[in-house]
Amino acid sequence: MYRTFYVFLCREVKEECGLDVDAENLEKVAEIDFEFLNDPVVLHVHVFKSKKFSGEVAETEEMLPKWFPADDCPFEQMWPDDKIWYPIYRHGQKFKAYFLFRGQTEILSYYIRDFYDSSKIITQLKLKQSI
Repeated sequence: MYRTFYVFLCREVKEECGLDVDAENLEKVAEIDFEFLNDPVVLHVHVFKSKKFSGEVAETEEMLPKWFPADDCPFEQMWPDDKIWYPIYRHGQKFKAYFLFRGQTEILSYYIRDFYDSSKIITQLKLKQSI
């Protein structure tokens, strides 16, 4: 099952952006749950990185990938949670996170915890109002 998941993940990377990655080079760095107010579905996202890849990035139905300097991400064009968790990822810390959204642009609350010790809170925003 574990191997099958990683093979599937490599295939998804190829289909979505044109790059080839090997399962052996993938490292899981985060799990993020996204909940949207008044929507019963919670999206559970696994975040991986690979320092080795080949091929050329290509536009697909899923995305129009572009390279940016690591310290110059266009956060204003991205989901609002990205500017919160991406710097933690770039710092090399593995984490588990939860974000509660109203719509697609307003974060009502979130927490980011250490991947291995959930009692260690890296950062959080507690819900301040009743919804």
